[in-house]
Amino acid sequence: MNPKTSDGRFKSVYPPLVSGAVFGELAVVSVERRGLVRVQCSCNAPAHLVMDYNLRNGRTTRCNICAKKQAGYRRKSFYKYAAVCPDDAHRRRLMNRLSACKNRCHSPADRGYANYGGRGITLYEPWHTDRAAWLRYVMTLDGWDKPELDLDRIDVNKGYEPNNLRFVTRAENQRNRRSVQDMQKHIDELKAEVAKLMEAKK
Repeated sequence: MNPKTSDGRFKSVYPPLVSGAVFGELAVVSVERRGLVRVQCSCNAPAHLVMDYNLRNGRTTRCNICAKKQAGYRRKSFYKYAAVCPDDAHRRRLMNRLSACKNRCHSPADRGYANYGGRGITLYEPWHTDRAAWLRYVMTLDGWDKPELDLDRIDVNKGYEPNNLRFVTRAENQRNRRSVQDMQKHIDELKAEVAKLMEAKK
């Protein structure tokens, strides 16, 4: 409950909105009209209007530019990846690559599962939980900082694991995919095995 003044009125618990008053990173420039206050952020961004209620109760403490930077910093700190890869664009791109690898190898709902997890291609187990380890490893590979390059498995019959990854051009990646002949050969081998099993049952 707000304390009362000597004349019996309730005293406001909020600081007065006067020119020069500071709320977080914001300094009051002027009170424009009821409910709105013009403030200047400590980053020297252009003065802007805010709601006096939000300013008084601490909901607004910095300009939008500073708020976005702070939110981004907190996200980086929370996931503990900024220390490994400080550049936000590179970090986000590499983490997206990891998510794509994990989905196609371990999620039957993924449209690429049949060609990856469905035939035994897996993601290196430690990288499932230690994403920082993934970042540290891929950043040792040539071309990791070139967004135009694809992440490729050197041996297409092995998984996403140490010593089997590289960054290559899209053309090189396409050439390294399993050929139709290889796939057909595998199908023929499976058919032959099924035929043998059927014959053994007779």
